[in-house]
Amino acid sequence: MEYDRRENLVQNFPILGFLHDSEEPPLDRLAIEELELVLGVLLPADYVDFLLAFNGGRLEPWAHFDMPHPTTFVSGGALPGFFGEPGNGVNGLGAYSKMFRDRLPENYLAIADGPSQDLVVLKFHSPREFAGVWYWNSSAFWISEEEQSMYWVADTFHGFLRMLTPDVALPTETTDVYQAIEQNDSDAVRRFLSKGRAIEERNDRGWTLLTCAAHYGYPRVVKLLLEHGADPHARDHKGKTPLHHAAKASLDCVKLLLAAGADIKARDNEGHGVVGNWYYRADKYLREHGAEE
Repeated sequence: MEYDRRENLVQNFPILGFLHDSEEPPLDRLAIEELELVLGVLLPADYVDFLLAFNGGRLEPWAHFDMPHPTTFVSGGALPGFFGEPGNGVNGLGAYSKMFRDRLPENYLAIADGPSQDLVVLKFHSPREFAGVWYWNSSAFWISEEEQSMYWVADTFHGFLRMLTPDVALPTETTDVYQAIEQNDSDAVRRFLSKGRAIEERNDRGWTLLTCAAHYGYPRVVKLLLEHGADPHARDHKGKTPLHHAAKASLDCVKLLLAAGADIKARDNEGHGVVGNWYYRADKYLREHGAEE
């Protein structure tokens, strides 16, 4: 259910395809209600759907958006990711609402950070009346006494998501299909597969298409490739399987690979297993399912 909800949102808002797992336990309706009590507001339904699907997360690459009413100093914003609500209550929506209480005007809730301590915020006319997505320019005071600090961005959270575009750097991969995977372009990958091209072709590192998708942590592409018969046991030049790569990038990719029969006991050429890759939620899941150090 959690993955299906994410998949539906990604189809409607492609920028979420670049959103990596927040590493926090998923939220349910009860947790959202408890969070609303802590925050003292009724969250808009489209933002609630996002929290149920993702509970925050980091964007790789970052996203950018243009300001609907730019000024000389602020014409757009950058977005590294969204806040979630962690299981331990530290550094999440609840904690940040207290942290920024003395910095933000009343009735604004921080939901994402930006460069130079700027923030994306939700505005509320009252605890039950949502008033859109806004951008807080933390440097306004230092720029000019006349410079505004709050910028209206969108009337709805979904409207804000539609404004976001990924800051995609020049690809490092050298072939078209691998570049498409690197940039999370599942449509291009699907067109490649529809032409009957070899799904097990490799790049100069010995990665198959599936290994590449797992490395970058893109579950939609991983799912597509598995549905077309990609080998979850393929090894690259270092003996690493797609599961080795996914364990560093995406819990959703880990789950998809295990469901496809990936070997949880696999070891690379240096004897390293699939855990211990600094991504604690994936590591925890792998250990629970029998992976060893």
